[in-house]
Amino acid sequence: DIVIIIGIFILQFRTDSSILKKFGNFQITMAKSETENDPYPLQNKLEVSYNGISIHTNDQDSITIIKKDESVPRTIRLLEYIEDELQYTFHFTEDVSLVFMLAQDNLEAPLTIYADVPKDVTDVYVPFSFAYNMKIH
Repeated sequence: DIVIIIGIFILQFRTDSSILKKFGNFQITMAKSETENDPYPLQNKLEVSYNGISIHTNDQDSITIIKKDESVPRTIRLLEYIEDELQYTFHFTEDVSLVFMLAQDNLEAPLTIYADVPKDVTDVYVPFSFAYNMKIH
Protein backbone atom coordinates (compact mmCIF):
# COMPACT_ATOMS: atom_id res chain seq x y z
CA ASP A 1 0.00 0.00 0.00
CA ILE A 2 2.83 2.42 0.82
CA VAL A 3 4.49 1.75 -2.57
CA ILE A 4 1.28 2.70 -4.37
CA ILE A 5 0.95 5.92 -2.37
CA ILE A 6 4.58 6.86 -3.08
CA GLY A 7 4.07 6.12 -6.79
CA ILE A 8 0.98 8.34 -6.94
CA PHE A 9 2.85 11.08 -5.06
CA ILE A 10 5.76 10.95 -7.54
CA LEU A 11 3.44 11.02 -10.57
CA GLN A 12 1.48 13.91 -9.13
CA PHE A 13 4.53 16.14 -8.76
CA ARG A 14 6.39 15.36 -11.98
CA THR A 15 7.68 18.45 -13.76
CA ASP A 16 7.39 17.22 -17.32
CA SER A 17 4.75 15.85 -19.61
CA SER A 18 5.08 13.63 -22.61
CA ILE A 19 4.13 14.64 -26.12
CA LEU A 20 3.17 11.80 -28.44
CA LYS A 21 2.34 12.31 -32.12
CA LYS A 22 1.41 9.32 -34.23
CA PHE A 23 -0.04 8.69 -37.63
CA GLY A 24 0.35 5.29 -39.23
CA ASN A 25 3.84 3.94 -38.60
CA PHE A 26 5.25 7.44 -38.01
CA GLN A 27 5.64 8.21 -34.31
CA ILE A 28 7.23 11.12 -32.46
CA THR A 29 7.85 11.20 -28.72
CA MET A 30 9.05 14.29 -26.84
CA ALA A 31 8.86 15.72 -23.34
CA LYS A 32 8.08 19.28 -22.41
CA SER A 33 9.09 21.00 -19.24
CA GLU A 34 6.32 22.30 -17.03
CA THR A 35 8.62 24.69 -15.15
CA GLU A 36 7.66 28.28 -15.88
CA ASN A 37 11.19 29.68 -15.64
CA ASP A 38 12.84 26.98 -17.75
CA PRO A 39 14.66 28.66 -20.66
CA TYR A 40 13.89 25.60 -22.78
CA PRO A 41 10.19 24.71 -23.12
CA LEU A 42 11.09 21.22 -24.40
CA GLN A 43 13.39 18.79 -22.68
CA ASN A 44 16.25 17.48 -24.78
CA LYS A 45 14.36 14.25 -25.45
CA LEU A 46 13.19 13.35 -28.93
CA GLU A 47 12.52 10.06 -30.66
CA VAL A 48 11.20 9.76 -34.20
CA SER A 49 10.34 6.23 -35.36
CA TYR A 50 9.20 5.05 -38.77
CA ASN A 51 9.11 1.57 -40.29
CA GLY A 52 11.89 0.12 -38.15
CA ILE A 53 14.29 3.04 -37.87
CA SER A 54 14.48 5.24 -34.79
CA ILE A 55 16.22 8.61 -34.68
CA HIS A 56 16.74 9.96 -31.21
CA THR A 57 18.44 12.55 -29.07
CA ASN A 58 18.67 13.03 -25.31
CA ASP A 59 21.13 14.36 -22.76
CA GLN A 60 23.27 11.20 -22.88
CA ASP A 61 23.17 10.55 -26.66
CA SER A 62 22.77 13.91 -28.38
CA ILE A 63 22.84 15.20 -31.91
CA THR A 64 26.19 16.87 -32.52
CA ILE A 65 27.64 19.17 -35.14
CA ILE A 66 31.12 20.10 -36.25
CA LYS A 67 31.81 23.62 -37.41
CA LYS A 68 34.33 24.72 -40.01
CA ASP A 69 37.87 25.02 -38.60
CA GLU A 70 36.88 23.05 -35.47
CA SER A 71 37.55 19.41 -34.70
CA VAL A 72 35.56 18.98 -31.49
CA PRO A 73 31.86 18.14 -31.91
CA ARG A 74 29.32 20.48 -30.32
CA THR A 75 26.18 19.08 -28.72
CA ILE A 76 22.98 20.76 -29.84
CA ARG A 77 19.78 20.91 -27.81
CA LEU A 78 16.15 20.67 -28.86
CA LEU A 79 14.34 24.02 -28.62
CA GLU A 80 10.97 23.70 -30.34
CA TYR A 81 9.05 21.97 -33.10
CA ILE A 82 6.64 22.98 -35.83
CA GLU A 83 3.97 20.57 -36.98
CA ASP A 84 2.61 20.74 -40.51
CA GLU A 85 0.69 18.23 -42.57
CA LEU A 86 2.98 15.15 -42.92
CA GLN A 87 5.99 17.25 -41.86
CA TYR A 88 7.72 18.03 -38.57
CA THR A 89 10.51 20.58 -38.21
CA PHE A 90 12.63 20.42 -35.06
CA HIS A 91 14.68 23.48 -34.17
CA PHE A 92 17.87 23.07 -32.16
CA THR A 93 20.49 25.36 -30.69
CA GLU A 94 23.27 26.58 -33.01
CA ASP A 95 20.56 27.46 -35.60
CA VAL A 96 20.19 23.83 -36.73
CA SER A 97 16.88 22.32 -37.84
CA LEU A 98 15.93 18.75 -38.74
CA VAL A 99 12.94 18.19 -41.01
CA PHE A 100 11.06 14.88 -41.17
CA MET A 101 8.64 14.66 -44.07
CA LEU A 102 6.41 11.89 -45.39
CA ALA A 103 5.71 11.93 -49.14
CA GLN A 104 2.09 10.85 -48.63
CA ASP A 105 -0.25 9.52 -45.99
CA ASN A 106 0.15 5.75 -46.31
CA LEU A 107 2.14 3.03 -44.52
CA GLU A 108 4.70 2.56 -47.31
CA ALA A 109 5.40 6.24 -48.02
CA PRO A 110 9.09 7.18 -48.02
CA LEU A 111 10.37 9.32 -45.18
CA THR A 112 12.65 12.21 -46.10
CA ILE A 113 14.96 13.64 -43.45
CA TYR A 114 17.09 16.67 -44.06
CA ALA A 115 19.11 19.10 -41.98
CA ASP A 116 19.03 22.86 -42.36
CA VAL A 117 22.34 24.13 -40.99
CA PRO A 118 24.34 27.36 -41.03
CA LYS A 119 27.11 27.66 -43.62
CA ASP A 120 29.85 27.13 -41.03
CA VAL A 121 28.54 23.67 -40.04
CA THR A 122 30.34 20.91 -41.93
CA ASP A 123 28.98 17.77 -40.23
CA VAL A 124 25.82 16.70 -38.39
CA TYR A 125 25.79 13.45 -36.40
CA VAL A 126 22.34 12.07 -35.59
CA PRO A 127 21.99 9.02 -33.29
CA PHE A 128 19.79 6.29 -34.75
CA SER A 129 19.00 2.62 -34.35
CA PHE A 130 17.18 -0.10 -36.24
CA ALA A 131 14.40 -2.32 -34.91
CA TYR A 132 15.57 -5.86 -34.26
CA ASN A 133 13.34 -7.25 -37.01
CA MET A 134 14.07 -4.63 -39.68
CA LYS A 135 15.29 -5.70 -43.11
CA ILE A 136 17.37 -3.37 -45.26
CA HIS A 137 16.88 -3.77 -49.01
